[in-house]
Amino acid sequence: MILASFTFFLFVANTPSGQQTICTCEIARMKGGWCQRCGVGHIASVRIESADLFEWLDAHGHQIDPDRIECEICQKAIATDGFCERCKMGFVGKEAYLSRLTYHIAKGQPRSVGKIQCSQCRKNADRFGWCDRCKLGMIGNVEIRIRKDYDGAANAFRILLIAIHTARKCESCALAIVSDTNCRTCKINYKDGKPVPAK
Repeated sequence: MILASFTFFLFVANTPSGQQTICTCEIARMKGGWCQRCGVGHIASVRIESADLFEWLDAHGHQIDPDRIECEICQKAIATDGFCERCKMGFVGKEAYLSRLTYHIAKGQPRSVGKIQCSQCRKNADRFGWCDRCKLGMIGNVEIRIRKDYDGAANAFRILLIAIHTARKCESCALAIVSDTNCRTCKINYKDGKPVPAK
């Protein structure tokens, strides 16, 4: 019960809509979350200043009732900790993740960067990278040991970095970048983090 209460506190304190009087940036950098007091979020220790972008990325998993999921691909993904390309939703430990980045990160483990002994892994934790010696990848401060999940997370993280930079000029474009959609303000279509011609 104590753990459940603590988890609820973290959820409320680390989302843009939560009420908060203390800075939770340290927890948010380590575990992923939003600091209401400072008005910034963190995923894999990267700073996100756009509340809309952070909310779209959906940093944490959601409990689901598998019996209410109608998509057959999602049903298989729930059983295998997989990702449904049709619904753009992944599942880890019977919880749903609504972005590819947070789905892959959920398969990893947050690390305190100062305690990482391998110099290559520490360097990779500055952004992202794979260490052949340790046979693991770092996405920010998140360690991922399965290469397929690292590759998926690295691509999604690369797109996130583009979106964070773009959000300073246009938040609508930033959301379009991470969702492979159209910016209604600038009338630009995006695919894999890049502008593409309209269909």
